[in-house]
Amino acid sequence: MFDWHTLTIGSLGFLKMSSIEKVLHEYLPQQFSSLSIPLYVCATDIINNQTVFFSEGDLIPALLASSSIPVIYEPVKYKGTYLVDGGVINNLPVEILRNKCDKIIAVHVNHLSNEKKEISFKDIIEKSFHLSINHSVYSKLNAIDIFIDPPNMSKFSMFDTKNAPHIFEYAYDYTCQMKNMILSNLNL
Repeated sequence: MFDWHTLTIGSLGFLKMSSIEKVLHEYLPQQFSSLSIPLYVCATDIINNQTVFFSEGDLIPALLASSSIPVIYEPVKYKGTYLVDGGVINNLPVEILRNKCDKIIAVHVNHLSNEKKEISFKDIIEKSFHLSINHSVYSKLNAIDIFIDPPNMSKFSMFDTKNAPHIFEYAYDYTCQMKNMILSNLNL
């Protein structure tokens, strides 16, 4: 299993992706073609300032790039450039799915809140990240059929890994409450 103690300090980010890469290699297929459901992965080419999509070839580098949060993790060097989290430019990359599926269901877990009146240094970093991506998310609502946006996700930190089961349970329960609306919109 994944062990945070195996993370190492990087030069272009606080942490290297090597431990995460090891876990992905252990539990996932190596190629997109081995997946039973088509998958599209979005990353940001930080050198060329553009969104990059992956849907074939090597799976693990695409997943690593897509999860490489800038400054926290080192970018992934790939074919002469550096890739980071796709959310830097495109946090709801639905355009790649147009004409490839009947319905588009989007999930957004970075809901913003203005409840806190006092904030910490960590809060400023996290909120700045979320503010930068939220406009692009909400501007794409007309391109999707179902939008799942649990309203109290802001009570969880994006770095709160110890509460991952609770976060999952909250989002799952919220989505289950939407079950009838979802099935109705999907005509099921």
